[in-house]
Amino acid sequence: LRKLTLMSFTFQVETGTWKRVELPGPPDFNTWWKSWVVLKTALLLLQCVDAERLEHYGEFIRQLVDMYGPESWFLIYQADVRFRSEEMERIRRSAQIAHEDNASEANPRAGYSPDRPWDWVWAAALGDTGRGLWESEVHRPAAFFSARINSRNETIQDGTTILNGQPSGAGGADGGATKRVPPK
Repeated sequence: LRKLTLMSFTFQVETGTWKRVELPGPPDFNTWWKSWVVLKTALLLLQCVDAERLEHYGEFIRQLVDMYGPESWFLIYQADVRFRSEEMERIRRSAQIAHEDNASEANPRAGYSPDRPWDWVWAAALGDTGRGLWESEVHRPAAFFSARINSRNETIQDGTTILNGQPSGAGGADGGATKRVPPK
């Protein structure tokens, strides 16, 4: 089977060269959606999370792609991975600590159950609890990228990306130069 990978280049400081790297992950939204359906099915079968919470998250990702276009997929996917692998565990841990400390019912973690913590986390993912990450990782950067205020190189967090099949970033094929195109 063909493995799903994103092609990227990383700058090797020691040698001053770029190294081609295959990163695991879907190259576009349609491929991501197929994987999402598998994850969603597994979570439903394990009865970890209610269906409406998963539907809401999947549709949220679809809306981001519709809003910013497929050319912004690299931002959306990066934020999705960071959110599910880092932020969701942080949210769960915070809710568990608050629950153990007998947090008041007025607390935003109301409804948290230690028996099904991930159901609450998926619900909180798109609420106020997760809003900051989506704003800083997708909305602002994608708006600048879509308006051509920032280049792809300036938009991506770690400075490694591919532009027109060539590596870019500090010391890359474009020498770190950025061409700004004013919005029309």
